Amino acid sequence: MVPADKSRMTITGAAVDGIHQAEARLEQTANRLAKQTDSTEQAPDVVSLSDEVVSLLEARNAVTANVSVLHVADDIQKTLLNLLA
Repeated sequence: MVPADKSRMTITGAAVDGIHQAEARLEQTANRLAKQTDSTEQAPDVVSLSDEVVSLLEARNAVTANVSVLHVADDIQKTLLNLLA
């Protein structure tokens, strides 16, 4: 999260926030799937496996995209340092 005194979000901060959001989506999906397979419940909730797979793929793609953003931000920073040095 960005501190209250910061008025702008950095590229790196946005990418890390995106990774955290994808991680939360992954955890929610895992919890829904684990709840479905829990045999202690009387009447388990119905879970659409296709919806859950789509959710898992979305989380994976979000992490991949945000990691790519982090790599690009690192390359930009290296280029700027080389130009200024």
